Amino acid sequence: MPELTPEKVFELLGVEIIPAEPWQIKKLCRWVEAILRSRGEVHLRENRTEILSQWEQYVKNEFKTCA
Repeated sequence: MPELTPEKVFELLGVEIIPAEPWQIKKLCRWVEAILRSRGEVHLRENRTEILSQWEQYVKNEFKTCA
């Protein structure tokens, strides 16, 4: 599977943009690729809200943002 672009990741997650630094977006792309490989696109699309919530929590915990 070729590397996902941020635009494709945003489309899969049903958002126009995710506020983050470019290196954080790269990490998100790798994470979404892993989800696609292990569970497939249908799972990803059906669980967008949960996946975005998990990402938001990860960013808060891992990167210690003020958000």
